[in-house]
Amino acid sequence: VEIVPSVIPTSSDPLLTTSSSSSSGSGGVGSKIIPQPPTENEKALPIIIGSHTKIGNNCTIHSIAIGSCVRIGSNCRIYPRSKIHDCCIIENDSVIPPDMVISPFSRVRGNPARIVGSLPECSGGEFVEDCVQEYTRFVRELGE
Repeated sequence: VEIVPSVIPTSSDPLLTTSSSSSSGSGGVGSKIIPQPPTENEKALPIIIGSHTKIGNNCTIHSIAIGSCVRIGSNCRIYPRSKIHDCCIIENDSVIPPDMVISPFSRVRGNPARIVGSLPECSGGEFVEDCVQEYTRFVRELGE
């Protein structure tokens, strides 16, 4: 899993130009973004990942926030400034485009990703129970 912070201008002045923001976002959806360090006119946004969130193998995450009880499948690409709210499922091989906001209890898939369904409100509790069971299994294996 590769987690990279999103970079934004420190000023909202439209006359202020930045060199790295145009080069870091030049690839289209599905292409690899090469992270650039922020310039003096930019800042990196912190990435917030909620509790009981599972991230699959080989994912690249540039999101600003991922809520609690989220399942992200393998080989997913989550592009800059996107936000995933609580209790969502991002299916394998999904590509979340820049600036996409995924509402709570959503099922998402595709390239580019689209919301393809909704989850029942009891999903949050099931996600937590699943995490507790996996953690218990992990601790048990450590003792063996």
